[in-house]
Amino acid sequence: FGILGASKKYHKNMLDKVIRSPTSFFDTNPVGRVVGRFSGGIGTLDKFFPVVALDVFDIGALFVSLVITVAIIDPVLLGPFAGFIIVLIIFIAIFSPIIKETKAYETSTKNPLFSHFSSSLAGMSIIRIYGQQQLVRNKFIGLLNANTKAIINFSLASALIGFFIDLSYVITAIGLIYVTTARIDPS
Repeated sequence: FGILGASKKYHKNMLDKVIRSPTSFFDTNPVGRVVGRFSGGIGTLDKFFPVVALDVFDIGALFVSLVITVAIIDPVLLGPFAGFIIVLIIFIAIFSPIIKETKAYETSTKNPLFSHFSSSLAGMSIIRIYGQQQLVRNKFIGLLNANTKAIINFSLASALIGFFIDLSYVITAIGLIYVTTARIDPS
């Protein structure tokens, strides 16, 4: 309910700002850009935020319960956990700007695509009268390719941070196993 309320409030604020914008705003910003901002912001909020919020809560609760259990049973094993936390903070510090930049690039390539599409639909009869279908099509394909490259870059950057976090998790698990087995008395 909180996520749905946030989405409604975000949409209402965006709509209020657009409705109250001066006419010069619409002269300088094509319809495609405005639609792109709406669809991008609301789409991300509605599609990805609930899943990510639940994952963060689920993994966070699991991690806290695991740390508490380990601290009660064998506090020596908290060393690898501390190393994992430090490595995780370093990865987030390194990759967070990369993720933000690739997402901003993806959003900036989506807006011209929507703008070109909406203006092409509005001027379809004029485009056909002057025989400019191939020119409009080639420009659309170029914009679509640029947007697809941006989406792939964002997906790869996200997958890369996921890989490094999983790798640090595996190394932590190996460290825990090593610390546990090294302390076992062979006799």
